[in-house]
Amino acid sequence: DIYRNNMKSLLVALFVVAAAASSCNNPLFSADQFDGQDVLSLLPVPAPMTKNTLCPAYVGKDSCCDMSILNQMSSMFETMDGQVHSQLVQARLTVSQVSSMLIDQPGGDQIVNLLNKALDSSSTCYNSISNYVKGMLCFACDAEAGSFVNETATDIYVKVQRSSCSSIISGCFPLIDIFLETIAIAGPLPADAA
Repeated sequence: DIYRNNMKSLLVALFVVAAAASSCNNPLFSADQFDGQDVLSLLPVPAPMTKNTLCPAYVGKDSCCDMSILNQMSSMFETMDGQVHSQLVQARLTVSQVSSMLIDQPGGDQIVNLLNKALDSSSTCYNSISNYVKGMLCFACDAEAGSFVNETATDIYVKVQRSSCSSIISGCFPLIDIFLETIAIAGPLPADAA
């Protein structure tokens, strides 16, 4: 009897620990991190993720997101991607219109070429950042997200793979280089224009 009672107690304790470990609690996406606004409502306990286009790496794995959450995230990114695409199209039209005025200026042809390269690089940089953000939102769905997050009394730290940082750096540094090259040709902006 003592053995059985001890075994029952041990099993109950293991169940409680396992339930706590598999609860959907990611401190990065808690309401108190966003001034009390609920930015992402996670499931209370993980469930297998169904087929989706936003987080395909998690399909079939335990997830803290249901399809309504994934649909909200997908819709948000479709809207944001559309807005960025529209802004880049508008910027290309503007560069096209201004290029005839710049061509006659000293270094104008170089500036027009750099502006076009900057627009191409802007798209690449945006895609790098967007992919990272999408990955972080999918990370919120990960039932094991807690193992990648360290929380102190005042801060939250996330363990990020080097490849994630490298992707953003390789996607955005060319844009910074183009910006610096443009300043070298055109000169710095006047103080009142900044």
